[in-house]
Amino acid sequence: MNRPPFRLGEIVRLLLLAVLLAGPSGYAEGQETKAEAENTKAAKAVKAEKAEKGEAGDPVVARLDGRPIYRSEVELQAESLPKQYRRLPFENVFPMLLNQVIDRKLIGAEVSRQGLENDPEVEKRMADIRERVIHEVYLSRRVQIEVTEAALRKRYERQVKESPVVEEARARHILVKTEEEAIAVIAELENGAEFAATATAKSIGPSAARGGDLGYFKRQQMVPPFAEAAFALKPGQMTKKPVKTQFGWHIILTEDIREVKSPSFEKKREQLHTEMSREVVEAEMFRLRKSTKIVRFNPDGSPVVEPKATPAGKGVEPKPNPTKIMP
Repeated sequence: MNRPPFRLGEIVRLLLLAVLLAGPSGYAEGQETKAEAENTKAAKAVKAEKAEKGEAGDPVVARLDGRPIYRSEVELQAESLPKQYRRLPFENVFPMLLNQVIDRKLIGAEVSRQGLENDPEVEKRMADIRERVIHEVYLSRRVQIEVTEAALRKRYERQVKESPVVEEARARHILVKTEEEAIAVIAELENGAEFAATATAKSIGPSAARGGDLGYFKRQQMVPPFAEAAFALKPGQMTKKPVKTQFGWHIILTEDIREVKSPSFEKKREQLHTEMSREVVEAEMFRLRKSTKIVRFNPDGSPVVEPKATPAGKGVEPKPNPTKIMP
């Protein structure tokens, strides 16, 4: 079976993907290309940043026809890895990343030798990639400026201060079908029957196998009648009357009530960083859009009719819909 021949555009696309996604571009004999000069400048900026931070030097980790590849270029390549791989020790992924940098430079050199850098399709795609890189770098720097450690801690402290005290109850229960059955079970318990054993023997709820143990739960996690009864009891107390819900009739034994402490700053830091970063990006894009007259068109070139904003829909947040758990 004959394979279809590669078109020039496909070859160029493959070359560009390898050359442009990260770090300095290809090594050509003689004069540096425009792309290579820009990437060399970027590599120097990285090294300057390392020097400002007082980090170790930037050693040569390979040579191509005598021309050096620096460790910082491999570190830049590591930024293109998926998140889970960026967590691996640098030494573990270094050989693979170095090979990627070498391959990229070899392809870049070949592109220069073939004179494809001035090809109209290449220039168009280069411009598109350049815009994407600028977009990412600009917004990431806005985030770095505004999402500081101090700002994260300030938000954390505000959230802790504004968060109401949350209580959790730990309870057991026995669920039966009728009020008469529930009253009879209460009588047995008051006469000395053990609650967990009775729950295992008589409850029709899914927690029967655990002696009716529901573990810890927040008030909003249970249907209202059950939650009100469980949180009204003191630890060690049992309901004197059956509690009715849509699931049946409950006898509830509250074993503990505790306050839920806010997670530490270290546990919340990543979530806070994500929230603040998203807000910074959205605010910056809103500012730029607001300061620019934007006219949109449909795919056929006809003007887009923008829908009018309805006052009822502005600034309205969806109401939470907590899941009610069957006890």
